[in-house]
Amino acid sequence: MKLHFFKVHDKLGNEVIFVNAKSLEKEMIALRREFHQIPEVAFEEFKTSKKIKEYLEQFGMKDIKSYASTGIAAVVYGKNPGKTIGVRVDIDALPVTEENEIPYRSTHPGKMHACGHDAHIAIGLGLAKVFYENRESLSGNVKFIFQPAEEGVGGAEPMIKEGVLQNPTVDYMLGCHLWPEIPSPKIDITSGSTFASSDVFQLHIKGFGGHGGMPEKVKDCVYAGAKVAAALKELYFSAPYEKKTVISVCSFEAPSAANVYPASCVIKGTIRTLSEKIRAKVKEDIRSLVTQILDALNIPFELTITPEYPTLVNDDKLLSIMESCAKELFGDEQIIHHGPTMAAEDFAFFTQALPSCHVKIGCGNSECCMPLHNPKFNLDESAIVTAASLLERMILELLKPE
Repeated sequence: MKLHFFKVHDKLGNEVIFVNAKSLEKEMIALRREFHQIPEVAFEEFKTSKKIKEYLEQFGMKDIKSYASTGIAAVVYGKNPGKTIGVRVDIDALPVTEENEIPYRSTHPGKMHACGHDAHIAIGLGLAKVFYENRESLSGNVKFIFQPAEEGVGGAEPMIKEGVLQNPTVDYMLGCHLWPEIPSPKIDITSGSTFASSDVFQLHIKGFGGHGGMPEKVKDCVYAGAKVAAALKELYFSAPYEKKTVISVCSFEAPSAANVYPASCVIKGTIRTLSEKIRAKVKEDIRSLVTQILDALNIPFELTITPEYPTLVNDDKLLSIMESCAKELFGDEQIIHHGPTMAAEDFAFFTQALPSCHVKIGCGNSECCMPLHNPKFNLDESAIVTAASLLERMILELLKPE
């Protein structure tokens, strides 16, 4: 893989050599392994947050602020005025028990960095060091946002509400995710909607329990729930939702004995879509479908649909610049268009707030091939340098004096 030392110019037109992230490869890999050993779940990233701050302070950064309990933002101010580029780094882990036999495996029982956020932290810290040490060459600023609670809870929105995009005001937001389905060092440049919206539904069906031998005396919530679950699956397969929507029933709770009809049951699931228009339509259709089935059976119910993340939509102009940077760095053959995923990503809140760009960086190889969130997930650590180099090049491009 060919990597360069990039050149930028100061206000007088003097050429200045800018240190490449490649120079910190060993340090970033060591950082990734260090954070891998101390995984912490949403809004509990206290050790992680402390270690991030300590590292930033070690090389001299002073403008470090806390947001959303365990989140951190740190700003590198360039010598000359210019735009401010934001880099988002997610820092939380998952409630997964690690099964990898590696020297740096998780030391926190029942918790694991099974989604690569440990590597994301290392990328962010490496870039912060590179830009801080070369701040005299910069026209503009770089704000590093270390965000908690990406996994299912959502730390981006509270950080934005607390003002993380202000002081200084961020002009553009960048992010990436290491992706095991894509072989290293390939880079996925997908336009438009790249991650799905996410909503969670819960259906409480209120039957009337009784003896298993006397079905005529009960309101059978299990049968009613089964009909709803089957109908939701059919809705998922029907046009226009196929390939654009995922409706998943993931939990069906009706605890009882083998000869007792339960008094109620609870069904839980998730809705994923690739457009806000379809998102609203799907929720409307689900409400209509559930009402139709359960009213016909004369069984009362409560349905709640709770929004989580919006659709992540890349800014076309920024994505085009990112693709040019990627081709310049790694060559056309390493650029792919993998397409959207039905996973959700709360970087989407940044895309709603300002022009933003988020790409997937391949981290898979023959040894690292387990999917995200798997207890044996691991990654090709060379992807850390791929991601850091691409983001560095992109930041420099966006900070070029006009």
